[in-house]
Amino acid sequence: MTAWSNGAEAKTVESAGAAAEGKIAVAVTGLANGTTYTFTVKAVNVKGESQPSGISNAVTPVSASGGGEGGGPGPGTGSGPSPSPSPSPEPGQTSGELSDKGIAYIGGYPGGLFRPNASLTRAEMAVILTRLFGNVDDTGTETHFQDVSQTYWASQAIAQAANRGWMNGYPDGKFHPDAAITRAEMAVLLHKLGMKSAQQTGTGFTDIQGHWAEPAIVQAQAAGIIGGYEDGMFRPDRPLTRAEAVTILNKVLGRQDDRLPKPLYSDVSAAHWAYGAIQAASRTQ
Repeated sequence: MTAWSNGAEAKTVESAGAAAEGKIAVAVTGLANGTTYTFTVKAVNVKGESQPSGISNAVTPVSASGGGEGGGPGPGTGSGPSPSPSPSPEPGQTSGELSDKGIAYIGGYPGGLFRPNASLTRAEMAVILTRLFGNVDDTGTETHFQDVSQTYWASQAIAQAANRGWMNGYPDGKFHPDAAITRAEMAVLLHKLGMKSAQQTGTGFTDIQGHWAEPAIVQAQAAGIIGGYEDGMFRPDRPLTRAEAVTILNKVLGRQDDRLPKPLYSDVSAAHWAYGAIQAASRTQ
């Protein structure tokens, strides 16, 4: 796989890994922050014959000091396989009340963009939760997930989120930090945060019967925190977008929409359905 920056070859990666379910994961390091790279894929057979696939993807790495949640590598695309969490999620334990600190808990990207339709990764959600409900100064917590090293940009937030019971790992001992968090996982997260309703369950959705997160989804629906789509579906395995995430979290916090006429981001106009929620989440109250 080759990465191109401004038309010049910047990085070439050869993967000799075995394909799992037809997919090969490739890790690319050494990319410059703030530089946009376009990745192209070329397959080579055992005879050394190759042909470009025509598949490409552009990405812009950002540093740990800005962009995205906690300065991480930006939202995942949600296109990769998302492992199924344990089918029987249990409520986690939270410490203290989930009161609103009034802080800006999500940021934008270079160029004044918010990317409202981009997905949010599990690592980014852990950082947001720590900002809102945890202790950002707690740097002594270690993570025990196989795929989260102590040098990973969100390791402390992931450790806190796991220790407080907000987010779990998977049966394989991994956290999958760069995987997009799904709408089902968000519903379970709300359950772990203690979001309950006097009405025990909602009416449900046409596509969640038998889904591992069905109980949490109908509880979140009853609480008025998360809803479905106009066609009556919830789409539980769809990646949660950044716009959806702040809309849900603002409801949890009781934070009102910010309808100030000056947009904070060039790609979120006042006509956007989540404009007020995005503005409120991005400002210190």
